[in-house]
Amino acid sequence: MIDFVRSSPSASSRFYFCSSIASVLGGSASIDGQVTEVPSDDPAAASPIGYAQSKWVVEKVCRMADETADLHGRIGILRIGQLCGDTHAGYWNEKEGWPLLIRTSQTTGTLPDLAEVRP
Repeated sequence: MIDFVRSSPSASSRFYFCSSIASVLGGSASIDGQVTEVPSDDPAAASPIGYAQSKWVVEKVCRMADETADLHGRIGILRIGQLCGDTHAGYWNEKEGWPLLIRTSQTTGTLPDLAEVRP
């Protein structure tokens, strides 16, 4: 996709990668439990699962591409979380963790106090 943008005759063509905060959750990119929106050059910043590590790698590739003269300002990274579409026709995979948690809270009327601790 990056090469496609590079080969486009239009200088206004862009590429945006849909990433995840998982790409930096394993590192020190947080302040008081909140993840800062800064890129990381440390692969250990990603959570120790393949999904997070692959997001970190593609973020790095995108940042390197954006540093080139012909692509500067044309490559972006968006850490958007869960995608589901609009409120009428959107779909959220209810077999994943967060959707299951939200669906369960609608039935039970409560959310768990996870009290998670970062390693």
